[in-house]
Amino acid sequence: MNDGEFLLSVITKFDLEDGQWKELRIEVTKELGLKLYEPNNSKKKYLFFWSKQAPIDQLDVVDELIDEQLKYNIIPQDTYLILFSEIESLDEMQYKQIIEVEENEFRYKKYVCYYTRDELEALKNQVEEIFVSEDNFFKKYPDFKRGDSFALLYRMIIKIPIIKLMFEKKELEEFQKLYEAERETNKLFTIEQLLEMENQIIPYIPNKEEFDETTLKLVDNLIDNIYGGEINEYLS
Repeated sequence: MNDGEFLLSVITKFDLEDGQWKELRIEVTKELGLKLYEPNNSKKKYLFFWSKQAPIDQLDVVDELIDEQLKYNIIPQDTYLILFSEIESLDEMQYKQIIEVEENEFRYKKYVCYYTRDELEALKNQVEEIFVSEDNFFKKYPDFKRGDSFALLYRMIIKIPIIKLMFEKKELEEFQKLYEAERETNKLFTIEQLLEMENQIIPYIPNKEEFDETTLKLVDNLIDNIYGGEINEYLS
């Protein structure tokens, strides 16, 4: 099982929107694959692609594969492309490249589910422990430490829309306190701090109906406070 197939197997351990998987293209020797998820009673379609390339280099390859494999016209607002991309480390240049890919909505909306080798190996070592019971993942996640394996799981939850968000309603007060304390001691945030904030946001997301509105407000507030509202490329 290659990296992409492993990550797809992890996705299926979550409670997903009802739908069906369809294999479009798998090339084992190239460690490359393309799969389609079609939710029931919905026009939306989700394409999952993995390869050993950087996110920006994956686009040319996946565009060609999609043209070969899909038998219908793509509707940009209803088509999502999720790229599984291994990176050595997340420096600022790499992060900006990821944002560049995600902000390019030509043909379909794009999400880059990036990961480091350490994060992937940690998840492989812990996945059975994490999903050992059939309980809703979101009810038991506080019992685990936020190590590399959970950093990748949180990222998958953010980047993969077919995973049902089943958090209980919670106010953002605790996160706001954490943010203000961090802001008090740091005039600027590093990439690592931004990623830590990403992980801290997840536990305080409210129910699904309020997700989009609350998240947008939260992100706008963070960007405004950190960068004075001037650096929009950090929005994803």
